[in-house]
Amino acid sequence: MTTYVVKRIGQSIVLLFLTSVASFGLMHLAPGGPLAVYARNPHVTAHTLHLMEVRLGLNLPIWQQYVDWGSAWIQGHWGYSISTGLPVANMIGSHLAATSSLMAGGIVVAGSVGVGVGIMGALKPNSPVDYVSAFTAYAVWAMPVFWLGYILQLIFGMDLGWLPIAGQSSFSNPSLGSYLLHLVLPSLTLGGVSAAGWSRYLRSSLIEVLHQDYMRTARAKGVTNVRMLFKHALRNAAIPLLTVIALDIPFFFSGAVLTEIVFSWPGVGRLFFDALQSQDYPVEIAMIMLTASLIVLSNLIADLLYAVMDPRVSYGN
Repeated sequence: MTTYVVKRIGQSIVLLFLTSVASFGLMHLAPGGPLAVYARNPHVTAHTLHLMEVRLGLNLPIWQQYVDWGSAWIQGHWGYSISTGLPVANMIGSHLAATSSLMAGGIVVAGSVGVGVGIMGALKPNSPVDYVSAFTAYAVWAMPVFWLGYILQLIFGMDLGWLPIAGQSSFSNPSLGSYLLHLVLPSLTLGGVSAAGWSRYLRSSLIEVLHQDYMRTARAKGVTNVRMLFKHALRNAAIPLLTVIALDIPFFFSGAVLTEIVFSWPGVGRLFFDALQSQDYPVEIAMIMLTASLIVLSNLIADLLYAVMDPRVSYGN
């Protein structure tokens, strides 16, 4: 296992290096360059632009710019925003709490709804409940995140008036209750698509496990259905689902971009969108590298969880 982990970490470092090279290169190939937002301002002279290029190191060869940026990025110095002049790390950190709470809410929704619906479908396959849950799951699964958000806003926010449709809290009542109330619809949007997928994965896996010989033996020995389901069947059936969950964690981070735009949620997704609009390259590339790191880490965790959950899986010594 140790050898495998070390090997995977080495592969991850190489992958992140290639991602950084590709991202850095694409940023410089974009029309206008990093100073495009200033070049469009008629009050900014060519001399001022040249001084800014020298100050930011944009006049250096691209390979040297990459080396300078990469070495600083590894040390935690992510540069300064072109739009605001603030440190990129501080900007992302100030928005990270909002995105973390949104991701947590989405995972809770996906886990509770996905597991519950999956168990129901496995216990009563080909029943009306199973057919309705399957149709609903596939319909939600096929929806873009932003479209699901608009539907939830229309139904629960505008038609029924039950829940707020935008913002992080009420201006007149910025309390914890107001914050949680504003979190409901974004969490349902972010977690709804994953819940649909998780429920189908768990249903299929659980049906297969329930028909195994050892489950028939446990049933013949008088093991109760509840004990058999939660102690024996669910643990084995959850192994394939764990991989899907681990690989979906980056989706919650990247999917927060659209969700935060739809619901005006002030997280890193909204920050990334604003950076795209203003061509704020230091913020953009920092967000890309964070997402890539999360994807690589999630893949490694998924592989290791297989060995933890199923003793038959071995990656060698």
